[in-house]
Order: sequence, then structure tokens, then C-alpha cells
Amino acid sequence: MKTDWKKEELEQKIAPMFPEYRFCVAQPEDEEAVMSLYHAMIGTEGCTWDREYPNVEGFSSDVADERLFCLREETGSLIAVISIDKDLLVEALPVWTRTDRSAGELARLAVHADYQNRGIARRMILAALEVLRLRGYGSARYLVSKTHAKALASYAKLEFTCVGESDLYGHEWYCYEKML
Repeated sequence: MKTDWKKEELEQKIAPMFPEYRFCVAQPEDEEAVMSLYHAMIGTEGCTWDREYPNVEGFSSDVADERLFCLREETGSLIAVISIDKDLLVEALPVWTRTDRSAGELARLAVHADYQNRGIARRMILAALEVLRLRGYGSARYLVSKTHAKALASYAKLEFTCVGESDLYGHEWYCYEKML
């Protein structure tokens, strides 16, 4: 569901995080580029994705609800994506801190291979945190595969708290959370 937030305010707050790129809400015409980026991650170290997930249905839902964000070169080429997911199984995990404010789950973060190891993943998470703040969320959560050493090392600098572990979708995860 689309929420009451201002894209202009988002762009103002996030533009300084990416002076060399453009951060924006994904559009339906981004489907091919986003799905290509997702599929390029399959088989990389620690990645739990396959040809069934992420899928076009998820992409379409994310776009319709303005929950998918892209990072682009000035030429328009896609560099990275991140989603704010609505997964009821993740939401129901007993490890999360319960508050009276909504929590947003960060998911489906992917950075094009040519742009990895430049801090873009961390900056994408920071940008998504700003989106959550603008939308009135009280906290952010994400799952990271226990075997994804690169992601674990990168995200360590973000001051999220590991609040537990879970076994969902046939994989073992660490559950991270941060109050906003």
C-alpha cells in the first residue's frame, strides 16, 4: 500500500549519500533490469536466491506499493536495488522487539558486480532507513544468511543488533534490528 510521504523530501535527504548516483523509486519499466540484477546474484557466495525467488510477482508488488528502490548511474544504468518487504512469516518471528510503531523489513538488496566493495550496500541500507523514517516506521529489520560472510562484514558497521536466529525458507538466518 502506498503511504503518505514526499518523494521530493526523500530525494533531498538521500542525494548527499550518493552524490555520484541517483536513488529513486523503481518503476514498472525497471522489471528487466531489476530481474537481471537479481539473477546475477544467484550462485554467489552466501546468496540464498534461485530462479524462483526473487520473482516478477514480488517485483510487481514492490513497485505497486513503492517499496523497491533503485540506484542508478547518471546514464540510467542500474547499480543496486533494495526493497522494504512485507513478509508475514518474518514479521511473526518471536525474536523482534515489539513496540507500538511499525517495523520495516529490508530485503532483496543487490549490488551489480562491477560496483561491489565500494560501500554501496551499506549506503543502500542507510537510504532505506531514511525511507522508513519518512514513512513513520519505528524500526528496521533484516535477515542475513549465516553463510553470507561478505554481507555480515559489511552490515556490521550499521549498528544493528542481532536479536536472534531463525530457520525460514530452508535457510538459517541471523535476525537484525535497529530502532529508528
